[in-house]
Amino acid sequence: MKVWISAKIAYGSKICLHGLTEDRKNVRLLRTDGSYYPAATGFNVGQIWDMTLSRAPRLIAPHSEDVIVASCKLIGQEADMRSFLCTHVSPWQGGPDQLFGGALRSVLNKKKLFISEGTSFQPISMGYWLPDIPLIKWHDEEDHPGYRYYTPMTENLIDYQGAAAQIFKIPAASLVHVALMRWWTPSNRYAAHESSKVKRRCYLYIAGWYE
Repeated sequence: MKVWISAKIAYGSKICLHGLTEDRKNVRLLRTDGSYYPAATGFNVGQIWDMTLSRAPRLIAPHSEDVIVASCKLIGQEADMRSFLCTHVSPWQGGPDQLFGGALRSVLNKKKLFISEGTSFQPISMGYWLPDIPLIKWHDEEDHPGYRYYTPMTENLIDYQGAAAQIFKIPAASLVHVALMRWWTPSNRYAAHESSKVKRRCYLYIAGWYE
């Protein structure tokens, strides 16, 4: 099956690879043991590979895209990933409230978006977005890299996890690849009761963009 490499996400010494198959399905590419590829992998965004894929044996929603790569062979390079993707995917358009079926939320004065365990959400963890305004390079209070979506009515900070160097501004209507992190549980150290414990979350991040 043909697979186009759509994103490389940095995780320390590992790389998480996203792809789009010839039948227009998003996939997260894993090694035969279910692990991410090493950072020194030969995969790069825009490459076209012939791959033998199988579903990962243990899928936990919303991360339904995990697949095991049994074999692969490089067969080409896509000259214009934006044009290719725009004819093969159905991107969300507008603000972050349009992403993932409107299931993203934030809490109190925090500006990062997430889905929460126990709420209704789509069984997908990646997609494509045409933002209605530019996304500006930013960082949070812990200096994590990200992008800021700002209007007089809305402000959101979205982590950036892509392997490519950040740019100052992602122009409006650029095609942005977004995804949800793996499940993470906030600290419940000060929760007085079981009912007050915070549920697990999957935070939104930007994996890459195509101008």
